[in-house]
Amino acid sequence: MYEILSAAIEPVTRTRLIYASFLSNNELRQYITMLLEYRMLEVDPITKTRFKVTEEGRKFLRLYENIIRITTSTLSNNLSNVAVQRSNNKSPHPSL
Repeated sequence: MYEILSAAIEPVTRTRLIYASFLSNNELRQYITMLLEYRMLEVDPITKTRFKVTEEGRKFLRLYENIIRITTSTLSNNLSNVAVQRSNNKSPHPSL
């Protein structure tokens, strides 16, 4: 969903969404139907053949990006703490 919505910040065709999301046409059709139902995506009123993210879709993108940022930061901090603990607990046996 993230790839579809982020690709549709500006009005895009179905073909562009297929390339951006790495989905088949049938798979993309299912996602588009769901995103239209949830009002995260809309058909561009001018061209009628392009899709554009809505404000609800933009909210989802911001929330998703925040979750990724927080989990990446937390994971990075946890891995750093493990590395520090290992360097402080040097074993007298190099193989341990």
